[in-house]
Amino acid sequence: QVYPKMDASFVGLTVISALLGHFELAPVRGFLGIAEEGYDNELIGDRITNLILHGFQGV
Repeated sequence: QVYPKMDASFVGLTVISALLGHFELAPVRGFLGIAEEGYDNELIGDRITNLILHGFQGV
C-alpha cells in the first residue's frame, strides 16, 4: 500500500537530517580552513528552521 503523505514526510525528515549532520561538521571545516564559496550557512540554517517550523508546502 502507498502512503504519499508519509513518504513525503519521511523524505523531508531524511533531507533535514542530512543537512543538520552537514552543519555539525561546519566548525571542523572552518578550523581546518576549508572554505566553500557561495555557501551561506546562516541563510541555509534559516531555511531549514523555516521548514521545521512551518512544514513543507504541498505535503
